[in-house]
Amino acid sequence: MTGSDPFAIAVAHHRAGRLGEAMELYKQILRANPGHAGALHMLGVLVHKIGDPAAAVKFILEALRLDPTPAFLYADLALALLDCGRPADATRAFRAALLLDPGHARAAFSLAVLIEDSGQRAEAIPFYYWAAQLERDPSRSLNNLGTALTKEQRAEEALVPLRAALAADPGMVEGWYNLAQALRCALRLDEALALYRRALTVSPAHPMVNADYATSLLLDGQFREGWARHEWRWRTPVFDSYQRGFPQPLWDGAPLAGRRLLLHGEQGLGDVIQFCRYAPLVAGGEVVLEVHAPLVRLLRNLPGISRVIARGEPLPPFDLQCPLMSLPRLFPEIPPAPYLPAPPVRAGEGKPRIGLVWAGSANHPDDRYRSLPKAALAPLLAAVDAEWFSLQLGGVPPEGVADLTAGIGDFADTAERLAQLDLLISVDTSIAHLAGAIGRPVWALLAYTPDWRWQLGRPDTPWYPSMRLFRQKRPGDWAGVTAEVAEALRSYCAGR
Repeated sequence: MTGSDPFAIAVAHHRAGRLGEAMELYKQILRANPGHAGALHMLGVLVHKIGDPAAAVKFILEALRLDPTPAFLYADLALALLDCGRPADATRAFRAALLLDPGHARAAFSLAVLIEDSGQRAEAIPFYYWAAQLERDPSRSLNNLGTALTKEQRAEEALVPLRAALAADPGMVEGWYNLAQALRCALRLDEALALYRRALTVSPAHPMVNADYATSLLLDGQFREGWARHEWRWRTPVFDSYQRGFPQPLWDGAPLAGRRLLLHGEQGLGDVIQFCRYAPLVAGGEVVLEVHAPLVRLLRNLPGISRVIARGEPLPPFDLQCPLMSLPRLFPEIPPAPYLPAPPVRAGEGKPRIGLVWAGSANHPDDRYRSLPKAALAPLLAAVDAEWFSLQLGGVPPEGVADLTAGIGDFADTAERLAQLDLLISVDTSIAHLAGAIGRPVWALLAYTPDWRWQLGRPDTPWYPSMRLFRQKRPGDWAGVTAEVAEALRSYCAGR
């Protein structure tokens, strides 16, 4: 079939998996003709396949120097650049491939993935559409398109490509999982729970499906089953950075019988504040608590704890260990708040003293959805005659708002400032948990798709009796939230 053409023979070997024979022929061709672009390209593809992407880049770049017109050269170059850890260069190469050949499906899909991985999720969405229109089997692109739309707070729109992906490949567990995620983000929780269960019939031990099914059960208030399944979080890639690798066994709730138990915080500061309430329920032995350093002084007086240690400091010998967020599985009833000792509270007189926190951690993956633009606070400041204070660390307060953050070194300092206020208004962040834990009035502002702990619909929460919840009615609608809060402030001040 290939005749006597050495290049055709080499390509036939290559396609048949006879890589050694193909490589030797490509090299023979290049010794005789160093300007053979086809041999340079295919040798680059071959050495990439056997694990040398840097050499692949060199060969394919030389092929492009000789003939810069084929789109497939840029696409193969991009794949090699990606494996060399050069995503920005790979992105440029995929774009070049699409400029030369708008019908190059692999380039469109790979470019979409790269753009999304760079944090530009919205910019990736058109390329997923593009790839889905080009591919013979569009299920992968449709699935990725749907997940990108979901993460961009366009969950209802995401349902169309996700359902199309499942129609093309009903056995794709990621399809069922991602459709469940979209329904959850659209607040169609009953449908989402049914689809998580459907995904688990396809892959019963899938870690991400089990873990997100658990938090969806918690979102629905099904605490007993939700906490039991929540242990699946440790099998997901998301939790790799939280693994401690302690050789001591996980505490199963059995009597300590004089043994020492290490309780250790996981995830964020707010999570530790919320779940340290379970620590005093442990009895029958010594309990050591390890937490983030800014929480040590705050938690030193937590009942039942013999010692609080900052993460990173040497640990004493211990017999058993347990992450804080595994305790609710062992203690079904939520311990009531307040549960942290509160500093002396300022007597309420004169104008109400109201604190503001409008942004969470910039490192949070969904921070742009859960944090407010500072300008969105204007309706609150205009609603009532109050003394306004900022507890936003690192933020410049709006005009007319005093900065109360000077001298804050840890959460014990923050608690002292909260005790001087009549009310805190905060987005979903650690200071809202702190206010609830010490029993201070706090109004928490929630994005349309809330974190699982706040459940759906309700204006209150079983976690903190002193907390009132204000929820977006539409994705991104902070104006509606602040209008509702402004009206509530007028009633609050009139009641004083």
